[in-house]
Amino acid sequence: MPDLRIRRIIDQMTAENFDAGFYTLLAGLLADLLLKGDVQGVLHPLGFVIVTLQDWQHDQRLRLHLWPESGRIYNNNQLWIHNHQYAVTSLVLLGSLTNTNYRIDTRAASPGYVIYEVLYYDSNSDLVDHGSACNVLFKGERTYQTGEHYLLKRGDFHIADTEADRVSCSLVLNSDPGKEPALVLGAADDARPEFIFSRGQFDQERLRDLLSDLIPKVLALATG
Repeated sequence: MPDLRIRRIIDQMTAENFDAGFYTLLAGLLADLLLKGDVQGVLHPLGFVIVTLQDWQHDQRLRLHLWPESGRIYNNNQLWIHNHQYAVTSLVLLGSLTNTNYRIDTRAASPGYVIYEVLYYDSNSDLVDHGSACNVLFKGERTYQTGEHYLLKRGDFHIADTEADRVSCSLVLNSDPGKEPALVLGAADDARPEFIFSRGQFDQERLRDLLSDLIPKVLALATG
């Protein structure tokens, strides 16, 4: 039976209504997740850990993104400018998150970036040369603190990052998925036919500790 709390959380995120009841509901959901003992975290190649609260249903997916204070794994030791196949609502629950937006110019005479398509399979994802190149133009940047949120439309190019040596966490709603592939931009001077991104499991005990620390901070948002 589906957890009706997740439905209510998604509805409130869609409405951008982050009131005290929202945070109380979320804290209870996370506490029950810990009690069940089956908490899984997947390492993302851009340095964070994914905890899926609801996989795709009704064109919506709800996940936690956790940046541990140490041991972050970045594919090829870098952040990558990328877009998504869906819209994104990202709410900062802990720490801060800096979102930088870009637009691309595919008509540039001397492009600095190769455009890769993302192919997903099993526990990995491949970046495959899209056959085109571009330059990037800076659109804007903002750092979001605990309790603040930002939106991305499907196809927006961006980078999201957090402070080093400090735990950060966001609650992320994905919606409005499209059929076009996600795209990632790689430096033209390091162009390859493909990159392989591995997505292993995060240590379960460490994840439980991170979530245990997160829950009272989410409850504090309900009273703050």
